[in-house]
Amino acid sequence: MSVQGVLFKSKTLQNGEHPIMLRYILHRKVKYVATGFHSSVKHWDSQRKCPRKKHPEYLLIDEYLNHTIAKVKKAIHKCNEEGGIFSFEDFERLVKGERETIDLFTFAEKVIQDKIDLGKIKTADTYKDALRSLRQIAGNQPKLSFQELNYVFLKKMEEQLLGKGLSMNTIGIYMRALRAIYNRAIKEELVEKKYYPFEGYKVSRLKNATPKRALKKEHIKAIEQLPLQPWSKAWEMRNLFLFSYYCRGINF
Repeated sequence: MSVQGVLFKSKTLQNGEHPIMLRYILHRKVKYVATGFHSSVKHWDSQRKCPRKKHPEYLLIDEYLNHTIAKVKKAIHKCNEEGGIFSFEDFERLVKGERETIDLFTFAEKVIQDKIDLGKIKTADTYKDALRSLRQIAGNQPKLSFQELNYVFLKKMEEQLLGKGLSMNTIGIYMRALRAIYNRAIKEELVEKKYYPFEGYKVSRLKNATPKRALKKEHIKAIEQLPLQPWSKAWEMRNLFLFSYYCRGINF
């Protein structure tokens, strides 16, 4: 009997990477269980059966594999001592039980870190704001399961955010962020698609037309002609503003 992490090259994901599986061998038969993580060939150490340190999610995956494999081996040892056999069903149940401990808050933080690592700082900031609001609506509880984020919860969140004075557009941005996080969790098999709350809760309706605002030509001329002390802070700010204004239509 043996259990280890493997890169399942027989399946290729849309991003060109392969799923990371946990493999259990019993009496020369093999059972694979998906971990929800994935890797390219260059980021996987085939000898050590773990991701290389350059993998963007190295620490998270390495910790998960070590913890889960240790728990499986402990269960196998205990089963052997009691004269039983740790079956494929036992293996799958234990591994999936481990994955269910990854709650929505923890996963959202992982996604945010991924965005930061990819240099998508603005997206990461949006996700942080959405997560902060989600935690507040959840009463700052330490964990929130994916199943708890249902239609009723989303409506409650929308109403409370409106009550705090947030605009429909801002709420829509938060909800789209949560939807993106939930979609990724489904792809990584952390939650079943049947629990997807955004089928009934439509984010597209959270939108208000923004009034058009523009300066008139005479306003710009007035700013140009302001008598300001050369090299003063106000003079520099005026020049930067005019530069930005006049360059908007320039072909880079």
